Amino acid sequence: MRSLLHEAPGKLSFTVDGWTSPATHAFLGITVHWIDEQWRLRELLLDFVPLCGSHTAENLTSEFIATCDKFDILPKILAITTDGASTNDAFLGGVEKVCSDRGIAFSKKDGHVRCGAHVINNVVQKLLSQIHVEAAESEQECPTSDSQVGSLGCVKRLRRLIIKIRASPQRREKLARQCELAGVPQLEALLDVRTRWNSTYKMLDRANQLRAPLTTVAASETDLRDLAPVDEEWDILAEICELLKVFDDATKAICASEYPTLADTIPLYNALIDTLKDFTEERTRIQMLGSAVGVARKKLCDKYAKADAAAYLITTIIDPRVKLSYYEQEEWGEEWVREAKSAIKGVFNSYYVPAQREEVEPQKARSFTAMRAYKYRRVSRRNELQEYLDSPKADCTPEFDVLQWWHGNSSAYPCLSRVARDYLAVPSTSTPAERVFSRGAELVDERRASLGAESVRKCMCMQSWVQDAHRFARPVESQRN
Repeated sequence: MRSLLHEAPGKLSFTVDGWTSPATHAFLGITVHWIDEQWRLRELLLDFVPLCGSHTAENLTSEFIATCDKFDILPKILAITTDGASTNDAFLGGVEKVCSDRGIAFSKKDGHVRCGAHVINNVVQKLLSQIHVEAAESEQECPTSDSQVGSLGCVKRLRRLIIKIRASPQRREKLARQCELAGVPQLEALLDVRTRWNSTYKMLDRANQLRAPLTTVAASETDLRDLAPVDEEWDILAEICELLKVFDDATKAICASEYPTLADTIPLYNALIDTLKDFTEERTRIQMLGSAVGVARKKLCDKYAKADAAAYLITTIIDPRVKLSYYEQEEWGEEWVREAKSAIKGVFNSYYVPAQREEVEPQKARSFTAMRAYKYRRVSRRNELQEYLDSPKADCTPEFDVLQWWHGNSSAYPCLSRVARDYLAVPSTSTPAERVFSRGAELVDERRASLGAESVRKCMCMQSWVQDAHRFARPVESQRN
């Protein structure tokens, strides 16, 4: 693994997050991300570090640096993606200090990417809390009774209806039979949980699909009858569902692992802000919902203001479908356009343009060899960045592959393609670590609850490394394996 990461052609980015296993062992999950020689996006679990003591910034910094030193990759660091916990600001500050002491270029301001999925989830939870329909922390904590709050009490009653149906095998069977009679897919009613991203949207969306069967089941039993939404309330539920779908679509877009996502973050935040603004102006039917949307929009704007790392600007510009035109078309103003251009120009000139040798002036060139050397040096000093910005944008089609575009144009933009290789690998969310934690929960189940922390660590790392080897092995290596 050390050799693999050393041979990676560009810089490395990371996600860092903490997890507590069902056996109450605490771990620090560290994933590493890069783009390989064939311009394939790679990610794997770098380490699954057992944590001892309190999870202070100093402790997190120490473990992260120790892991990077074990693989000897700290000089290749570019960015770290974390959730919004306040500890992570101090953690990034600690990493910056260690890098500075060792002469490694890493900036907390420019290299700290805040998980977009956590931002969206926080905004959704703020919205739901404003209308008093937030979900519980877990299914075990879901209340069996609740009071109504205005016209939006239908959400709470629907949740109670679903809880009662899910708790009874007989009622589940009855719901399945009603689905068959109504000619709708035999689906389970879903229950939302606050810690599952966009689960309230999924609950409402599934309930809308099962509207007729749910209504029939509720009408057939006395203790369920008062929980079924009436026609007007179903319309309210559909309106809330439509609003929450926007956040669900945004989360799916930036949580993907098959293609770069950070370039989409700034346009996505702006689209969400505009959508919430339009909703408050056009949807006046439910006054309480309209005011809640305004509060959620303010929270999103506050979170957006903290997404000020240069990596956001650079990845947006380095996407050939967008470039600088996004900032110009969205009327960001000349100051913002200059700042965006300055960000990528500063990185491009500081780290990616090779040092130029002293030119040989034509009148002093006394041989064909010298003249050819002079011509080569003049050509090598052309402004790749400006040529790229001035060229037409790539067609924005569903089949477009930004990595393959840069693969095919790396000879035309040899220096700028290095910027693309490094920055397009930066993840926009800490979802890679979340996926690791899901695998951890599958590993440490009831049958293996006594696994020690070091055994869990080794199992988790080996699983990720072996999967990566099989997925990206060369044909000869595959045959040998």
